[in-house]
Amino acid sequence: MLEFLENEHCSVDLDRIAAKLWWMSKQDSANISPLHRQRVKRRTIVVTEDPKLHLVWIEDRIFAKLLPRYLTSYAFWRNHLGIDGDATTRARTWRVRMAALGYLRTYVYLIRDVSERYAYGEIRLTRLNFYAPLLLGKAHLQRVEYQYGTYFARFYGPILFLIGITSIVLNGLQIGVGLQKASPRPHGDILLNMALWFGVAMILCFCGLLGFLLLLFLYKVAKEWRYAIQDRLRLLEEGRSGGV
Repeated sequence: MLEFLENEHCSVDLDRIAAKLWWMSKQDSANISPLHRQRVKRRTIVVTEDPKLHLVWIEDRIFAKLLPRYLTSYAFWRNHLGIDGDATTRARTWRVRMAALGYLRTYVYLIRDVSERYAYGEIRLTRLNFYAPLLLGKAHLQRVEYQYGTYFARFYGPILFLIGITSIVLNGLQIGVGLQKASPRPHGDILLNMALWFGVAMILCFCGLLGFLLLLFLYKVAKEWRYAIQDRLRLLEEGRSGGV
């Protein structure tokens, strides 16, 4: 029974990165939107049996694990989630108990003493997959593309964008070099200078655009980290105040 409960409610991967989940989500019960709000956000609720996907969302989908009836039974908690047995059994039972309490919390928002993973609300799957190589040493936490076409399609936009930028820069350079080698003609110097400066200006504009987009991406990442660190410090301060 204990092994079954571990498989049903615990995740080794999420347990390993539980202390780092504040990088990716706000540790706040209010961060869990009710079902009707999920529909307002145009998210499709996908039922899953995998505990690591509970309240993880990506694009227009959010995964949810159904609440089993046995978790609402006092007799079940007393008989199967009581803290007894040897040290190893107690540790395993405590892990399941905390995960189950956190799992219930996602439905009722009332239980405070919870597993670290379930102390967070909804978590974006793209962020979990982004940090998986760093925290888990794995390519991803959960695959969402299983067809080659779907997998590679996400690279088409950025690749075509870079090709376009590179092509514009090279064309600008080609115009500048070609005009410098053109034969002299009346008012040719003025036209040459105009074309040369126009080509250089276009190169600078598109390089500036590329730099702006890069800075915008870095700004968004830094903003998320700033918010996460501030929220983490707030929780730590509240924890110290509560312990006094």
